Amino acid sequence: MTLLLGLPLTEEDFIKRLDAEPRRRSDFLMKYDDPDLPADARNAARRRWWISRYETNVAQPLLTLASTAATLGCDVRERATLADLSVAARDNNVVIVMSHWKGPEFSNDDFLADFKDALEARLVAVDHPLATAIVKSMQRQRGWLPFIGHKPLPARAAVRQGLDAAIEDEQTTGDRHYELDATRRARRRALLDAWLHELIHPGNRLELFDGLHAASDISSTISSGFTGVLDLTICTSTWLGDHLSHAAAQGFRTVQFVEPQDFLDASLRIRQTLAVFHEGQHSYLAARHAANKAYVKVVDEMAASVARENEQP
Repeated sequence: MTLLLGLPLTEEDFIKRLDAEPRRRSDFLMKYDDPDLPADARNAARRRWWISRYETNVAQPLLTLASTAATLGCDVRERATLADLSVAARDNNVVIVMSHWKGPEFSNDDFLADFKDALEARLVAVDHPLATAIVKSMQRQRGWLPFIGHKPLPARAAVRQGLDAAIEDEQTTGDRHYELDATRRARRRALLDAWLHELIHPGNRLELFDGLHAASDISSTISSGFTGVLDLTICTSTWLGDHLSHAAAQGFRTVQFVEPQDFLDASLRIRQTLAVFHEGQHSYLAARHAANKAYVKVVDEMAASVARENEQP
């Protein structure tokens, strides 16, 4: 079993990842940085973020998990890279990835200099319902009365809205197709990344210590002989998990999540999973299920106890 930790666990690494070259810079840590501040003030602000938020909410839970995992015989890889994933994902191993998933949402930093001027021309050249819908949303549409109409959206708002636009943009066969919101948004972001190459920074990327990685790069690094379990404890990992499973012809199992993951909560769940698995009576997936069930029970009991105390006069 291998535990891969792709985020900084020390203040030194926290700062290094913020100062890394652009292609290796952390997407997850950008919210802790303000490049517009003078150097001294910027460094002081980073340290405040480390002490007040990151160390407590991210680093300490992961360090505690790493210690527990190592004690139970798990191979722990801090500063995990794509090469570490390649080494781990072989044979019938269990691989747990705890890191950040840069999802389909557009941040302001995703839009490059020529985006606004080149967007419409790029999309007009694409024969696809999503491209057509985005272009249409950027154009003024008159209503049946002169004072009723649709105001054109700015370029950034148009592509952001496109992730959730109510259009039929996927070819399906057979029964009616139902798609998770997270999956639809990731699928559409992948299309936009392809159409708007060099106009936007791409989404749908797994962050490891060596940078951001596309699903195709992750898939190609996993051994064709891997038949174990890949536990993707990252935010909204359904699209990545489905992509990797499909590429491997369902040759291995995945643990994936529709919702964002809290590192403290996720670390506690995995620590319990490892303890159950170490007993040798359960498969990893069964241990994951048992641990989650026990965790939810404890949390529910604590919530009920607090509610009873609050009801007392």
